[in-house]
Amino acid sequence: MAMNFNILPMQAQHTESIAGIEKVCFGKSAWSKESIDYQLTNDCAYFFSAVSDDGKVLGYGGSHIAVDECYIDNIAVASAFRGEGIGKALTQKLIENARKKRCAFISLEVRVSNLVAVSLYEKLGFVTLGRRKNFYSHPTEDALIMTLYFSR
Repeated sequence: MAMNFNILPMQAQHTESIAGIEKVCFGKSAWSKESIDYQLTNDCAYFFSAVSDDGKVLGYGGSHIAVDECYIDNIAVASAFRGEGIGKALTQKLIENARKKRCAFISLEVRVSNLVAVSLYEKLGFVTLGRRKNFYSHPTEDALIMTLYFSR
């Protein structure tokens, strides 16, 4: 049975759960709760939470927009809820928001080994434009730079 969830603008009551998901997903590279809290007041930040019908935070995605450029910071889904379409829904929300804000493109970095995410981004129209050598740590790994351009 498919899980019911909604994609909502991130709220203060979500940040503790998001920080926990960050720690599990990104380990030593995880954003602190303070860094996540700060995004609530950052005018360039657009963060969204995936929340179940009973109020549990299942994942989140965030981006920053500068002028007409949108960069995805993180998309993370709690391991128990992966495979439910949450990552896709969060990515689609970030794309929709970037379009609404009249961005020229939306871009992200992804671990070369994260084949599930790479496949999702390709299905959503992102193309690989380059590679950042040793971009990630814990473990050290290259990142693919993937971008989706919007026609104006």
